[in-house]
Amino acid sequence: LDHLIHVLYDVAIPHFIARHRRQAMGFEGPDLGLKHRMKVIERAKSISKEDIQYDPETGKYIIRSQADPEIFYEVDLDAYDCTCLSFPLIRFCKHICAVQHHFPEENLALPVNLLSTPREISSESDSDDSEEELEEITQDVDSDRESRDAIAALTQRLQSMALLLRGQTTPLQLDEAQRKSISDATRVLDHLSIDLAPAISILPAKVKVAPNQHSWSETRAVMGVPVKSHKRKHLDPYAGNERSGKKAKADAR
Repeated sequence: LDHLIHVLYDVAIPHFIARHRRQAMGFEGPDLGLKHRMKVIERAKSISKEDIQYDPETGKYIIRSQADPEIFYEVDLDAYDCTCLSFPLIRFCKHICAVQHHFPEENLALPVNLLSTPREISSESDSDDSEEELEEITQDVDSDRESRDAIAALTQRLQSMALLLRGQTTPLQLDEAQRKSISDATRVLDHLSIDLAPAISILPAKVKVAPNQHSWSETRAVMGVPVKSHKRKHLDPYAGNERSGKKAKADAR
């Protein structure tokens, strides 16, 4: 659960903020994923409720294909997955959208506390453990459990609200009180995100790269560069280590 919160506040939110800014400044083109998602939502309206069946044994929805009535697709809302070929493109398809539209009461998130494993106290303890140490451990476990339950409740409500809004195929008409409630909730979440992650950076973490030294020998072996030979030494004792006739013209050598 802590990792999911870290990914949400430290990775996902800064990534989309920077992405929207780049799109607004013209550094990137239109959001093709969002454009494709809107097309999928429009196509999902053609799927009727009669073409969707619920399997209580597996907890999945069986949807008949519109192109081929003999083909059926399985939609798992808990795992948010579909067996159709178009789902992996943007992790969304018209079958999931149709299930969310026709069965909004089933569009609920799983309890997040099922994903977290509570910390257990080992039953094996040394004979010299005092009652004060056991009491401190119990208090720590209780405080951890309260914090975990509070975060799980908040995350579950956020997931339920996100799934509910994601299942809406038409724009919502909000009154003044609802807009004020959303504004207050957004302000509270902003303060909470600042408290939980005070050092949010849009740029990725700095990666230490080793300097490019002593790499020419490996590159030369791969590229097949000929090895340079040293200057030939003239060992004639009467020539003074000099080549005979070096001052002569080229055609006379």
